[in-house]
Amino acid sequence: MRRLANGMAQRGVRVEMMVAESACRPDWLEGIDPRIVVTPLRRLRRADLWLTLVWRLVRNGPSVLLAFDQRAALLAARTMAVPGVRTRLWISPKNAIAAQMNGWSPARTARRVQQLRRVHARTAGVIAVSQGLAHDYATTLGIELDNIFAVYNPIVDDTLHTQATASVELPWPTEPMVPLILSIGRLAREKDYPTLLRAFALLRNSRQARLLILGEGEERAALTQLAADLNIASDCAMPGFVPNPYAYLARANLFALTSLWEGFGNVLAEALALGIPAVSTDCPSGPAEILAGGRYGPLVPVGDANAVAGAMAAVLDSPPSAAHQRNGAERFKTSLIVDRYLELMGLSGAGAPDEKPPPHRKTAQS
Repeated sequence: MRRLANGMAQRGVRVEMMVAESACRPDWLEGIDPRIVVTPLRRLRRADLWLTLVWRLVRNGPSVLLAFDQRAALLAARTMAVPGVRTRLWISPKNAIAAQMNGWSPARTARRVQQLRRVHARTAGVIAVSQGLAHDYATTLGIELDNIFAVYNPIVDDTLHTQATASVELPWPTEPMVPLILSIGRLAREKDYPTLLRAFALLRNSRQARLLILGEGEERAALTQLAADLNIASDCAMPGFVPNPYAYLARANLFALTSLWEGFGNVLAEALALGIPAVSTDCPSGPAEILAGGRYGPLVPVGDANAVAGAMAAVLDSPPSAAHQRNGAERFKTSLIVDRYLELMGLSGAGAPDEKPPPHRKTAQS
């Protein structure tokens, strides 16, 4: 979202970002283009959030409201019927709806589908972050693909490469003959880190290696215990959230993603952009597209630790060149993605870049 907003602002589009106050960390704000107005939203009741959004839409009169994820879309759709709101609503789902509803009761599933169908009826269009997600959205809601478009997330820009050059301190001494395997993401069920830990344990039966998992979440205690049970704790580190994971990614010998589902899989594309070999589960819905069906890294069945271990061993034995991997990320250049968003939303001629951007503006929530 930040790369997309920055790219739009750099093309002269006036951008306001309404984001959760908890997300407005200093390191996050530092990466925001100074032309952008950032409005932090405190934790409020849904009705208060809705009133805040309505007030800003009526007062500021933006041409387009782009809502990310289901909660934002549900809230935004309610504003479209308010007199005085002339904004076009576009939504951008980030995760597979069918996977999220897996295990729900039929009644709960039906209610959510009806909710999302009502949201869709009030949109100008949908921009999904992968072809798989676009089809999941249409199939799950039982609608046509007429105004549903697949546009990949913006990944490749100068900021990514600059951040990758920062110095880092790894949990272990650097040993060229001991490969570093990296994974990045929340310690949550959908990332399926138990499969990665079991795969790493199998890999360690035949070679030395180290595993670094960057992220925080509710599965930490269980994963720490599993690492101890598998006798890999000395070679497996989970330091938590880090503000700049790209500096670690640039030093990895292999990136591994073992998710149960993804909307896109940003970190997988970022690994390609930095020339890093990668392996991934063939989960819905982004990894197969990012890795081009296996051209830029093996795709293995979801939840199969043996297959993950085998793929990691194969890539470590015969890694692709950095140039090959970077070539696979050309599709994710921020400039290309921003142009496509602006074209779809009818904002291609919205403005021209300023010669000197104004000081960064941050507003309090109204």
